[in-house]
Amino acid sequence: DVTIAAENRRVRSIAGLGEAATTDWWNGKRPQSLLYRPLTMASFSIDYAATRLGESGPPPARLGDRAAFPFHLQNLLWHAAANVALFLLVLELFASPGLALATAALFAVHPVHTEAVNGIVGRAELMSACFTFLALLVAWRVVEDNPPGALRQALAGVLLFFALLSKEQAIVIPAVPLVWLILRGPGERRELIRRRSFRRLIVALGCAALAYLAVRTAVLGSPFSVAAT
Repeated sequence: DVTIAAENRRVRSIAGLGEAATTDWWNGKRPQSLLYRPLTMASFSIDYAATRLGESGPPPARLGDRAAFPFHLQNLLWHAAANVALFLLVLELFASPGLALATAALFAVHPVHTEAVNGIVGRAELMSACFTFLALLVAWRVVEDNPPGALRQALAGVLLFFALLSKEQAIVIPAVPLVWLILRGPGERRELIRRRSFRRLIVALGCAALAYLAVRTAVLGSPFSVAAT
C-alpha cells in the first residue's frame, strides 16, 4: 500500500497515468515483477484526487494516514459491486433468488476476502472479480438466449478486457463457455456450435484476451510471466 498508493507519483497526474499504462505494477522497483494492471492503477488516481480536494501546493512525498479513507471506501464499493454482479450471475444460472442471495452473502463476508478488501492493493482482485462476473453473465445470456446481432458478444469481450487490465487471472475466462459447451448433451452441443451468436462470443472473448496479451507484451516484453504478486 505504501509503494502503490501512499508514495506512488503515477496516480497524481494525467501524465502519471500515461506512465502507469506503459510500466509494470511496481514501476521497476521489483525487477522480477511482470504484473500489468493499468486500470486498477488508474482507479487510485480518483482516490488521490479526493484526498487533495481543496488543497493547493505541491503534493507530499507520501500521503498521510488520514488520506487512506477514499482508497478504502472505493475498495468497499468495488467489493459491493462484485457481490451484486455475482448475485445476478447465480440468479441467471440457476433461476433461484434464494440461492443467488445466499451465494452473494457468503461471498460478501467470507474471511478469505479480508486481504483483498482491507488492503488497498487488493483492489486488483475486486475489480477483476466484478468485471469477470459481469462478463460471464453476458456470456451466459448469449449462450441461453441466442440474441441476434453482436452487441452482447462485444460487451462480453470489453468486460473481459477490463477484467484483464485489473488483474491477470481473468485470462481463464475465454475457456468458460467451452466448458459450458462440453457439459451439454451431444444434441445441445451440436446446436450450440451451429449458432452464430455462440461462435461470435468465443471470437469476442478470444480477441479481448489476445488484445490484452499484445498490450502486455508491448509494455513488459512477455505475455505470460507473472513472477511476483
